[in-house]
Amino acid sequence: MKKYILATILTVAFSINSNAQESKIVEETPISQVSIYDTKATSDINDIKPYVKLTADLEKNLHGLFRAKHKMLFNAKDDAAKATIKEGIEMKLVSIIGRDNVAKVKANATLFEKLMN
Repeated sequence: MKKYILATILTVAFSINSNAQESKIVEETPISQVSIYDTKATSDINDIKPYVKLTADLEKNLHGLFRAKHKMLFNAKDDAAKATIKEGIEMKLVSIIGRDNVAKVKANATLFEKLMN
């Protein structure tokens, strides 16, 4: 009986040890891509500042939103995916800065188009 228990324990120990040695490949965004996304997000924030009064928290949230927007649009496969992303970005923009401020931005069609692309 002791031999069966020992064999079971050794089997489990070796299987755990062999699984721990498997390498996991994580796909990371290249550094140049990260800086491009940040630069574009900062540009979008600078464009929206004359129309919307931004606090530090709003600016941080908008930077994250615009950075994600540029990354998702870069990775989008087709126009349908891009349209879906743009709708989501517009909804998130409303939730961050409010409907009144989005209306101010939409009044300038060129700015709104730039922020959505």
